[in-house]
Parts: sequence; structure tokens; C-alpha cells
Amino acid sequence: MTTGLAWTEVGGSVLATEATLMEGKGRLTLTGKLGDVMQESAQAAMSYIRSRSHTFGLPKDFYRNIDIHVHVPEGAIPRTALPPASPSATPSSAHSRKFPCAAT
Repeated sequence: MTTGLAWTEVGGSVLATEATLMEGKGRLTLTGKLGDVMQESAQAAMSYIRSRSHTFGLPKDFYRNIDIHVHVPEGAIPRTALPPASPSATPSSAHSRKFPCAAT
């Protein structure tokens, strides 16, 4: 799990994003409340990583035997009012990685 920030016309919000790698056939699955722009961004990110796999220390065909599932519980949903201010905590945990990435 990771967090991101979204900008909207009426403010912004913190987005939780969950991603899972599993054995598969190279599919990228996008679920949750994603608008068209966020779906395109996720697909562009995958293309970027594939085109520069050597930079990240990944085999050229790293994606062929895995499926990637990205889930955004809340996404590009326009809001009509600012959400109330409240503290939030994001749990994080270390996962073993079959394909470690080089630091950038």
C-alpha cells in the first residue's frame, strides 16, 4: 500500500493505492474508483517501466509471467465540497519482492 495526492478544483485528497504482483500472463488490472485519466496514467506508468526495465534492474520480459493488480479505493471522483479536516494514518508493511527495483 502507498499513498498519493490528488488535486481537484475544490482542493485535494490523499489517495490510498494498493498493488499486488502475482504469477500470471502479463495482465494489468485496474480496479476501484479510477477516472479515465488515472487509468491512462497507470497504463502509461507500466509502459514507462517496461521501456526502461534495465534502469530498474528488471529483466526485459519481467512482465510476461506476472499479473499486476492496482486498486484505488477512492480516486478521480469530483467533490462538490471540501472534505472535513481529519488526521489519517496509512499502514505500511514490507513485502518481499520477486523483482527488486534499483533506487532512483
